Amino acid sequence: MRAEYFVPINFLISGSAWAEIGRLQEFWNETRADTADALMIGWGRTELHSGASWDHVVVSFYGRSERSGIADAIQRLDGRDVVFFVLETDSRRFAGKVIDFQAERGFFLS
Repeated sequence: MRAEYFVPINFLISGSAWAEIGRLQEFWNETRADTADALMIGWGRTELHSGASWDHVVVSFYGRSERSGIADAIQRLDGRDVVFFVLETDSRRFAGKVIDFQAERGFFLS
């Protein structure tokens, strides 16, 4: 992955979202041999067989073994390595917003 394919981070992450990201990272590391390295923030669409669908913030990780392939795309946010993996058009959804987390809502933009 080359850096020119990624857009600059244009959002913040709330304390509650960072706390949940920490819990997800612990779970990742407990269930995978390839430990979590860089945080990945993206935009996704979920579509169910029932026809229901929604767009939402996606939070995941790149494993340590993937670092060399994403090194040019890593940015720093709050002292952490983050890859903002979105299309440029979707990056506008994040502009000036805060990624927040609530148990009943999951991750969302506020």
